[in-house]
Amino acid sequence: MRGRNYLEVIIVVYPITLCLVSLFGKTKTMLMIIRLPARFILLCVDCKHGKCSQQRTQPGRSQIRSSGNYLAPTLSTANNSKSTVLIMEMRRLLLALCLFAASFSCAIAWTGEIHGRVVCDVCDDSSIGPEDHVLEGAEVAVLCITKSGEVLNYQAFTNSKGVYTVAETMPESDRWDACLARPISSFHQQCNRLRDGSSGVKFTYNHPSGHSYTIKPFIYRLAEVPMYCM
Repeated sequence: MRGRNYLEVIIVVYPITLCLVSLFGKTKTMLMIIRLPARFILLCVDCKHGKCSQQRTQPGRSQIRSSGNYLAPTLSTANNSKSTVLIMEMRRLLLALCLFAASFSCAIAWTGEIHGRVVCDVCDDSSIGPEDHVLEGAEVAVLCITKSGEVLNYQAFTNSKGVYTVAETMPESDRWDACLARPISSFHQQCNRLRDGSSGVKFTYNHPSGHSYTIKPFIYRLAEVPMYCM
């Protein structure tokens, strides 16, 4: 029966689609897909003799298409009750599938984030003052080892605020375990010498999903300290 085929397709495809959207999609898209089965039922399922009419009865209209003929609205109370019960059961089934898919995807999805700043210490006084400035376009490399033993390499560049960010979404079993961040180049004509102690930072990543790790700033300095710093 065509109505039964529609239900089988929803049961098989819908949880997979919801899992993929919840992992890689946006919230609005996921909400739209969650509402789709209910709209599908209201628009398509007539369930009389196990068939789908594919036409929603408009308010005030008194005809229903069935087997190519227009019949007067003389369906028995038993048929109406049967259709209502079937629709309610389908809605309950789809709701259970939604909850299962959402809980399953949330259980396996994990998101991590690492960020920090790159700064030019103009006076080379080991402190950030008004004369210092951030470095835009500086390159930072981040290497992470996952719990499964895989090595991941990331390349990041600072924005106009001197901030670089590395983010990743992966299964919980493959989440970051330990990482190493190190500056590669400031790409600045004058402020291009790394200060001692800014060669790299190694750390253990044990934050839960959705949280970020902040690395202390990487500091570059000028080849010669300006006279006003003396």
